Amino acid sequence: MTQTIILTGVSSGLGLALGMQLLDAGTHVVGVSRRESTDAAWNAAVADGRATHILGDVADEQTVTRAFAAAAAIGELSRVINCAGAGVFCPAGEATPQLVDTALRANLIGLILFSDAAFAAMKSAGGTIVNIMSTSAHIARTEETLYCAAKFGARGYTESLRLEAKGSPVDVVAIYPGGMESNFWRDAIGTTRDGAGFMDPADVARTILDALDAPQSSYTSDITINRK
Repeated sequence: MTQTIILTGVSSGLGLALGMQLLDAGTHVVGVSRRESTDAAWNAAVADGRATHILGDVADEQTVTRAFAAAAAIGELSRVINCAGAGVFCPAGEATPQLVDTALRANLIGLILFSDAAFAAMKSAGGTIVNIMSTSAHIARTEETLYCAAKFGARGYTESLRLEAKGSPVDVVAIYPGGMESNFWRDAIGTTRDGAGFMDPADVARTILDALDAPQSSYTSDITINRK
């Protein structure tokens, strides 16, 4: 049976790098993103049936339903990788309800919805839930009150989910990468950083997948990835 992985945030950056490396390994990727990818290699994989693309907001329940239905129609779901996120930055005292909503939907609510659906789908047959967050889930930073709040919340959810999954055939992996050179910075709200000199998403993707492919008698539960 075809091994299938659901991967959110697939349109660019780390999500795209993970998607392409998984495809190279022969895995069918059900990629989810809120915008169409402009990457020719990913779009070619979708066109020839090696990948499936679900266009939608990860915080929308219908997007979750469509992604899991697509995965079930293709083969055995082995992993769900939550990589979607958005940079939402502002000084304390300048947050608006719209900014709060954007930060939480992109970085927390979607991760919870996909993780909960994954746990329900995997708790009998087994599988791995991989939540890719940020070092901002561990470290408070100025002008990142909203971003840190969302990422700290994602970390709390992930650690609690791991406790609930104990004794089940579901592994829960938390990934905390530092800054990467990607479109994340171009699309971020409230910052002029461009990510120049930050980590290469392809290198970070290889680090993550090497850890996930460790021997089955053990697994790496938490990974923090920083640039040299």
